[in-house]
Amino acid sequence: GTYSPDIAEFEPEDPTILEDVAPITSDLIISEVRVTSSAEEGDYRNTYIEVYNGTEEEVDLSDYALQYASNGNNGVYNQETQLTFDGLLGHGELIIIVRSNTDPTLIEFPDYEWSQLTANGDDAVGLFKKNGSEFELIDQYGEPFDEANDPDGAWDIAGESGASKNQVLWRKWSVSGPNIDWSASAGSSKDDSEWIVKEKGNYSNLGTFTPKDED
Repeated sequence: GTYSPDIAEFEPEDPTILEDVAPITSDLIISEVRVTSSAEEGDYRNTYIEVYNGTEEEVDLSDYALQYASNGNNGVYNQETQLTFDGLLGHGELIIIVRSNTDPTLIEFPDYEWSQLTANGDDAVGLFKKNGSEFELIDQYGEPFDEANDPDGAWDIAGESGASKNQVLWRKWSVSGPNIDWSASAGSSKDDSEWIVKEKGNYSNLGTFTPKDED
């Protein structure tokens, strides 16, 4: 018996629009890796590492360094390869480290060029943090190996055989901090791995580390 005008006063709520928010991590992490292993791939020079600051504070980069282990290096990182940094890195920012002669059209202005970074499918890169006067390993891509844990040319990652060769690897945005347990980091499936395996030419996340669809 009524036709109340009150119904016309109803206004739907505005839809929630998710914004890209820089993920929080407990310390710096290696956030993306691109390695190659053969000239036949056509772009074998293009190798890079990203290091991301997800801490809520600006960090002094001189407290961090990278070291390299070529072909396992008998189970240890080679201190002679160490690359040190300088300056400050704010929350949500990252640095890009490239191999010498990486195509400049891919990365025109890298933060660092590392002549030691000649990585292929079974070369490890470690992120180190200063503890007193010494640098200690806090995160790594791959791991130095000897006969006991030789990956036979490439590591399996996220359940994909030989995924560390001629691929682009993104760290998952759900990762909360660095991890020196490479077996746990690589995982045995897409679900339990800390990494997303992408095609070798997928550079869509290069220079960023923001929440996206992980599939």
